Amino acid sequence: MLYSSEDLRVAFSSSLLNEARRLLDSGEVMSPDVSRNGEVITSLVNQSGKRAYRAYVRVEDPVEGPVAIRGECSCSRHGNCEHVAAVLLRALENEQGLAGDGPVQSLPETVKARSTSEVYPADVQQRLLYQLFPDSEDGCGIMVEVASARLLKSGGFGSRRPYQPGWLARGVPPRFLLRIDRELLAELDALAADSFMHMRRLRGSAGDDLLATMLETGRCLLGNTESTLRRGRDRHCTLGWGIDATGDQYPEFRPEPAAPIVFLLASPWYIDPVSGECGK
Repeated sequence: MLYSSEDLRVAFSSSLLNEARRLLDSGEVMSPDVSRNGEVITSLVNQSGKRAYRAYVRVEDPVEGPVAIRGECSCSRHGNCEHVAAVLLRALENEQGLAGDGPVQSLPETVKARSTSEVYPADVQQRLLYQLFPDSEDGCGIMVEVASARLLKSGGFGSRRPYQPGWLARGVPPRFLLRIDRELLAELDALAADSFMHMRRLRGSAGDDLLATMLETGRCLLGNTESTLRRGRDRHCTLGWGIDATGDQYPEFRPEPAAPIVFLLASPWYIDPVSGECGK
């Protein structure tokens, strides 16, 4: 990158960087597109229940003087806002690896780095999506359908097409499959597919791990909706009894705060469509 963590501390206040770090830690920032050798960085920053903010950043590294960071955002602040800062943090994290715990006061320079293969090429707009569907057959399970779609300039995704995990073995994978996608597809392909809908049913501790990794991609959605899910805080869960339409009792998990979708893998999980959170 043409900038460092020190340049970010100069360009943004500590309170704004703290807010940017919160957005990053909560999985709101999509993997940025970096072009022109790092001079142009663009990305989307999700906001619960609303259209994602679009951030566009130009970085200039003059021969003399400090690095110039000029950001534009579709939020009400328009300029160098917390969304611009979060995108710059994410891009720097992808390249170098930055710590994500606590307030941003001193950003470590040497931490375990993520692979640079996790950054989409600037000309690649296709994305792999992981769609979650409550499992009506199991009653308290979850099904996964994989699809591909184009990332729209206006935010969100275009028409979705099913993408079968087994297609990974066909030859050279398409460029829109990141390393994390290839690993997920290989694990999903090992699961038995539903004979009609070709979905995969998550189960047990392996399902816990798969779901957690899908949420890390920032491309895990609730069914066919535009509701992108992020990893939420743990919620206290109790086991109670519900009553169905015929008056029969059945056991049910009740998270606090309440969530309309609860399912069981090795641990109980919830999906809260209002907050866009999915967690244990």
